[in-house]
Amino acid sequence: MSSTTVIYTGTENGLYTLAHTGRQWRLSAASLSGKNVVGVTLSANNPAAIYAAVGGYGLFKTEDGGLSWQQTLSVNAHCLLMDDAQPGRLWVGCEPPGLHYSPDGGQSWQDLSGGLMGLPSALDWTFSEPPFQARLRVLARVPDQADSLLAGIQIGGLYRSQDGGLTWQPSGDGLEEDLLALEVHPGDPAFWLAATAGGLYRSEDGGQSWGYASDAIRYDYISSVAILPSGLCLASAMQTKPGHWVENMEGALYRSADRAQSWQPAAFETRETVSILTGDPTDRKRVYAATLSGAVYLSQDEGASWQKIGGLSSRVNTLLAALIG
Repeated sequence: MSSTTVIYTGTENGLYTLAHTGRQWRLSAASLSGKNVVGVTLSANNPAAIYAAVGGYGLFKTEDGGLSWQQTLSVNAHCLLMDDAQPGRLWVGCEPPGLHYSPDGGQSWQDLSGGLMGLPSALDWTFSEPPFQARLRVLARVPDQADSLLAGIQIGGLYRSQDGGLTWQPSGDGLEEDLLALEVHPGDPAFWLAATAGGLYRSEDGGQSWGYASDAIRYDYISSVAILPSGLCLASAMQTKPGHWVENMEGALYRSADRAQSWQPAAFETRETVSILTGDPTDRKRVYAATLSGAVYLSQDEGASWQKIGGLSSRVNTLLAALIG
């Protein structure tokens, strides 16, 4: 059986797939139609088992590749994380800031929200738009440390847990508090990038301390970052933040070959604004990008050139590339 590259695309109107069939990309009909899919992950043991975090609803699971879905958790979800080393371990971040953990692929859940909400700083967490309520926006696992997690609160900063989410400590020294995305170097767990509403930040000590890294980037709102296996970095910057988006809003895509110390504009031939970036787990030079208008692009040369592979009618929240078969 031949393998197929599949791009799982979570949008404001459901979950789509883009499958590469050899000569062209094929776009599926939407699963979870009408739902705001904010996160997606697959089981390493069973590619037909897909998990989707849905804003306002919680976590949904399918075991037949998306033909049928069951809701396994009811929360206002904002992010989803699976432990690649131990498939079945899942964490879901939600609004208000909370964390739910499953050790068995969503069959049972533990509410770990108390560890976050018990922090003294939680009293100051907020959000700049109605309902002015903070949320757990970003979850990341520290490589080679089974129970070490990073959690980004929007708006409230970055926190670290060494026990799978039971307890937390601040880990955002020098970092802007409006955190949007985290990315770790695939081969260097000490090197992280953080996308924030106030610029791009770099850490060289595993996320303990951070420095501003976007002096050469034109806009401060960094919507997404990617670090490729070669170490080349990509960052997408926007003119303004969600809630204030305007027609024909400007944005720019940047590349860095020196660990985010300097940046150069990337050759993205369309005027569309990139909102999401993700690498390909099977090809060191491949990277995917989605735009505010719902277009999906592929680069096969680390972001030097791009081709459109799909178009959706809804804004893309999340991308996941996987090899199936």
